Amino acid sequence: MIKACFSTGLPIILPTTGSEIPNNLNYAGSVSELILEEAASVEEALALYEKYNETAFLKSRTMLVDKTGASAIVGWKDGKLMVIRSQERFQAMGFGYGTASENLPQMEKVSIESVRSILKCCLQSGEYPTQYSKVYDLQHGEVWVYLFHQQKTPVKLSLRAELSKGHHCYDIPLLAEQMKQPVMTDFKRQKEVEVNPAVYANYVGQYRIEPDYLFSISVEDGNLYFQAHDASHTRLFAASNTKFFIRSLDSFLVFNANEDGRVDEGIFNIRGKNVMIRRVK
Repeated sequence: MIKACFSTGLPIILPTTGSEIPNNLNYAGSVSELILEEAASVEEALALYEKYNETAFLKSRTMLVDKTGASAIVGWKDGKLMVIRSQERFQAMGFGYGTASENLPQMEKVSIESVRSILKCCLQSGEYPTQYSKVYDLQHGEVWVYLFHQQKTPVKLSLRAELSKGHHCYDIPLLAEQMKQPVMTDFKRQKEVEVNPAVYANYVGQYRIEPDYLFSISVEDGNLYFQAHDASHTRLFAASNTKFFIRSLDSFLVFNANEDGRVDEGIFNIRGKNVMIRRVK
């Protein structure tokens, strides 16, 4: 079965409240990443979303697709997992939903080129422009990456070839260049160092990244944890007494103490970019 599924632009934004969070387990990490690592089908992925809370569903939905052609749009509604399964040959979501829904049924043959042409029509511009676009050929294990706004040549990734390289990462804007270079590893490969758990108390609190991104640091069972509205309850691993990395986010935090020894600010390195953090509580 050949099927075309579109997730275009940003996810659909949903107005939600804390009372709508299902009464499921909280996973110490990214549930979506867990699904990529362990689930082989839409049904297996849905089972994990039924078991664990995915806090990204506070503001968005996601689409699941597997190589059998099965697909589903997933999110939260009224405190329960909401699943919209495809009833047709096509399924679409996102800011380009209208364009995709209009053009997909007219597609005579599903191919990389025919899907690419529709995807290009779904480009988002303005304040929230499309950063990059992808076409997944799940039957052959290939991914085509397009940077339409930069007018760059598309890049094809073979999942079999990439998985054979072991754990590594790419910066999407530099994808073509980096694929020719030795692979880059990320924080999943970085070793944790031993730190006296007593120092963790210095970092507990709520922090802000200007203008309005808030996150909290807490201690549970002798470990340090990070949590924000768009990031699951995630463990921090120590690189030193003041530097901690977040494996699932490819990021790290550095806490800076003032003259009185109190930690009021620091640096949050998010995938290579440093931003200031300040304690607010």
